[in-house]
Amino acid sequence: MSALLESLLKGADPSSITEFFFWLIVVSLVLALWFRKTGKSPSYVHYSATLLTSLGILGTFIGIVVGLLEFNAEDIDGSIGFLLAGLKTAFITSLVGMSASILFKVLGTFSLFNQSE
Repeated sequence: MSALLESLLKGADPSSITEFFFWLIVVSLVLALWFRKTGKSPSYVHYSATLLTSLGILGTFIGIVVGLLEFNAEDIDGSIGFLLAGLKTAFITSLVGMSASILFKVLGTFSLFNQSE
């Protein structure tokens, strides 16, 4: 199983991973706000802040793994670029996930984003 996962991630482009997680988190945030406003899917709304943070953390670990898969200890200078690209993905996805979670919690305090009566 780990060999399959490694082969999937080894050829992955860190910027594509970053973009995928960015849009996944944004869509999840918009859905959560919409469901909160319409009163639909309360279990999703209740879990949304955790989901947004979890997606950011998942992106973090995937970014680190992608950076480390291309790292070659025999050629450290040549491997730094790959490692930094993976770390960039890691930090951006964490930032987006945590920011979306905080934004969801803050916007939830405003009546505009709460269920219509």
